[in-house]
Amino acid sequence: MNLLTDNIKQHIVRHSEKEYPNECCGIIVVNDQEYAAIECENIAKNKREDFRIDGREYVQALGKGDIVAYYHSHPEDDQAAFSQADEVTSKAHGLTSVLYSMKNKQFNIFN
Repeated sequence: MNLLTDNIKQHIVRHSEKEYPNECCGIIVVNDQEYAAIECENIAKNKREDFRIDGREYVQALGKGDIVAYYHSHPEDDQAAFSQADEVTSKAHGLTSVLYSMKNKQFNIFN
């Protein structure tokens, strides 16, 4: 099953627009084969170029389903390219990473 459903995409786009010019971030969970996106607060020091999710929000998300991915936006990136830090974080957590580039309205997935 594809975790990047139309509903998930729409949720990420709206969240990105709401947080602009900062990066948004959130968690994608699955429960009974239904995917849901959970908005998280970006607690990074430099919210325009980085994101960080508080560990308490991960714990809260576990109560809503199995965590399968996290997402974030790149407000000013027109290439939808994952940074090295994005890739390292995804591998370290064993989670899929979803990136939304606001400039070109493109999604990218890193497994």
